[in-house]
Amino acid sequence: MATRAASTEPAKLFDPILDRSKAQLVDGYLPFVTYALIAGPAFLSALRYVPASAPPPDWTRTRVGFCKQFRGGAVTLWVQKWDRWWQIGRCVANRPDQDELLVCAFSNNLIWTRKKEEAMFIAEHCQPRPRRVAARWALLPPPTPQPKILVWPARCGSGGATVKK
Repeated sequence: MATRAASTEPAKLFDPILDRSKAQLVDGYLPFVTYALIAGPAFLSALRYVPASAPPPDWTRTRVGFCKQFRGGAVTLWVQKWDRWWQIGRCVANRPDQDELLVCAFSNNLIWTRKKEEAMFIAEHCQPRPRRVAARWALLPPPTPQPKILVWPARCGSGGATVKK
């Protein structure tokens, strides 16, 4: 009787890892970011995400993604499509020009997902502070005046991000 050996391959926290060009991050936009890390099975499992789950409730569609308000509107979580991936961010009402993105705690690299449901789940899990994963909220620098750079914020009811010309 043949038995299958357990896989010795480690579970992947991030898969794939995209460099700036593959993530389509233009020069001048988020210069502190070297990579976009796509949440892999081990990352999602650490948060107790169940694959193929329905989206969490109370998210509102915007022009470029989805958002959800917390604490009576004091904090807005948002997820936004970026090519085939989903970005995760938040904004705080008393700091209207200071959005934050979810990044790896040790490298400042963006944490993205494959599906909007994963991004919504991670955003909610990491509000107000990430737990069980090495992530943190990083302040998004003010928009630069360069052409064709995505300008934030993507707030609920604002229509989302726009391209500055």
